[in-house]
Amino acid sequence: MSRFIDQVLEEGHYRFKRNRVYLLKELLLLLLKACTQNITLKSETAIYGSQETGKPYTRQNLEYRLDHFPEEILQKVLEKISLSYHRNPLAKSHDSLVSRKVAKQFKLVLAIDGTTLDQIRKTKGLYRERGEVLKTHKGYTVTSGGHMLVKLDLSNLMIVGASYHANPLVNDTNFIEEHLSWTKKKTLTMMDRGFYSFALFEGILQAGAHFIIPFRKGTRIVSKTVLTETAEYRESLVQIGVKPKLNYPLRLIEYDHFPTFAGKEAPRVLLTSVINPQKLPAEEVIRCYAQRWTIETFFKRIKTDLALSRLRSSKSRHIDIQALCTLIVYQIYNRFRIAIANELRRSVQDISLAKEMQLLKAYAHKLSLSRQSQKKTGWKALFHKAIRSCGKSISMVVEKNRKAEAVRLIREIYYLKLSRLQAA
Repeated sequence: MSRFIDQVLEEGHYRFKRNRVYLLKELLLLLLKACTQNITLKSETAIYGSQETGKPYTRQNLEYRLDHFPEEILQKVLEKISLSYHRNPLAKSHDSLVSRKVAKQFKLVLAIDGTTLDQIRKTKGLYRERGEVLKTHKGYTVTSGGHMLVKLDLSNLMIVGASYHANPLVNDTNFIEEHLSWTKKKTLTMMDRGFYSFALFEGILQAGAHFIIPFRKGTRIVSKTVLTETAEYRESLVQIGVKPKLNYPLRLIEYDHFPTFAGKEAPRVLLTSVINPQKLPAEEVIRCYAQRWTIETFFKRIKTDLALSRLRSSKSRHIDIQALCTLIVYQIYNRFRIAIANELRRSVQDISLAKEMQLLKAYAHKLSLSRQSQKKTGWKALFHKAIRSCGKSISMVVEKNRKAEAVRLIREIYYLKLSRLQAA
């Protein structure tokens, strides 16, 4: 991480205009360390760091430096660490959420979604603010802290791209430019209905990529040709839109009896740009889109385990800095999750982020008490050292959710039934 920061600072020649207290690298490392320790208050973050003289910083020092901190540094560091993990074969999960057949057809299978960050403050003056969306929660006033968009690799749950918008009322379609800038050739992206835009569809297809999205009711179907029809599903080739009109044909997949987490069965209708059923069968389309829920779990983890639900400031600039720091820290922790998952021969989503963080903190605390020299080591060796040192069972880091495991088993039976119908 220190090497990535040095490269970004050297390439951009970044520095503070009036550098009296902080160096840029020192401040950035301080913010990242605060995120790893779940420190969310400015006063605690300032005391957590120290000047060259050994004295603690003040909140005013930290406030001033954050006001003049170039945010593009964090964006570039996040891009560098994401690119390094993407190129590193050791950072790939052996037990991927994506099937081998889909992995052979596409370079990456991604999920994209947005989330709103909340500010919880107890201030009477807040009610007098104009243009705020206010609601109450347990005696506190909750205002929106902006909207964040994240693109996630479903094979190893690594972040591919991230963007923040200070306006909390933006729609997912307002991020079309960012979405298309992250879109690469021969990739498959899962999207929810919030991204339903013909301009976005055409941009993805022109980039040589593909997508899967739920069909929105009310969309005009100009022509429809049924390809396959069984008792469980039906797939058709459709042309949608009138004014505007989508100039590309899409494949419509309608299926029933899909198992949900509520213990019920529900019908679904999906649109995909992969019109060749041999390249991506209907079973794989349904299976891939079912994995889109992983990004919702990701948002829950970074808000609870990495404390992104507790914002340090109400300023949009400071929220952007905290959000990017949190995503960088998540990349580091998730790299360790991949090493644990590969060692235990499990999927990355089966490894608990909170338990992994507790294991690392316990190992670091024991090292500090024993005054051992902390040498550089690999992720796999670090896992075995932490397990031996802390005396914990390997099962301690595994996520235990019986309901999710039961639904996963029911869905596997459902996918097997679909594959048999397709083979017939």
